[in-house]
Amino acid sequence: MSFTDKRRLARVRLLENPEVVPPISELGPDALLELMPEEDLINGLSRKKIAIKSLLLDQSFIAGIGNWIADEVLYQARIHPMLPASALSKEGCKALHKCIKEVIKLAVQVDADSERFPSEWIFHYRWGKKPGKLNGKDSRKE
Repeated sequence: MSFTDKRRLARVRLLENPEVVPPISELGPDALLELMPEEDLINGLSRKKIAIKSLLLDQSFIAGIGNWIADEVLYQARIHPMLPASALSKEGCKALHKCIKEVIKLAVQVDADSERFPSEWIFHYRWGKKPGKLNGKDSRKE
């Protein structure tokens, strides 16, 4: 086994049953392997008043969604990141569920090799990585 932690923020613990010990026991369902059914997502979102992006980043709600995935999912679902989760329409919740599955599945299929992500993904334009137009707008503005 090899482990490198240049930032020195990690810990390694050997446990008999890690699924019952925090922080693992506090994780929500895995976004790839056990995403909650659409109706459960709709019900869960309806009770959350925080911004949808913040909720997606909360690993106790759904585990495995990081910053760029949250951005991509919300972009593909056409949902503003600051929209309160409880304000999402049923159609918006369904689009979110679909996009979570699609974005994560495709990212895994291409081994998270960004060169192989679809050209229309916002990932390529984040932080001014690639100049050009995205949906008809200059990607370096805003």
